[in-house]
Amino acid sequence: MTYVPPSSGFVATQTIESHYSFGATVATAGLGDIGKAASPVINEIAALMVSPNPYVRREAARSLEKLAPVSAAVLEDLARQVAKQPSDEVSSFAAKAIGANGEAALEYLPLLQSKLGTGAKQFDNSLRRAIKLLESVERQCKGVRPPQRNEGK
Repeated sequence: MTYVPPSSGFVATQTIESHYSFGATVATAGLGDIGKAASPVINEIAALMVSPNPYVRREAARSLEKLAPVSAAVLEDLARQVAKQPSDEVSSFAAKAIGANGEAALEYLPLLQSKLGTGAKQFDNSLRRAIKLLESVERQCKGVRPPQRNEGK
């Protein structure tokens, strides 16, 4: 079990106010590394998705992937990042974070599919990973078995 000091929320809040610092990036990454124990500060981490610092935004998206599942509002923030798609690391990690949310993120599957082929290779790879996860969840929800390789040969 990971111990999260009571000041963790304060660290996230301070990170929001310190958009440009190296420390903000490290603190944001650290919150994701803490794992589920950092769940109480998910909204603060999601607020960092609009930081002017691309490294803070990237670490926020990475942390949200690690802390999944997240709320519907946070999923919407991640989807906005993918939709605006500057095809950078932030969007790539946002796509992965959406995929990590499983059934709660199924409504974003069409968005992810629509962005395939519109950006850099890293972005497409992240999209494919998220799509694969969500399609698997969708099949499980419908009780459909996944397609088998070499079926019918």
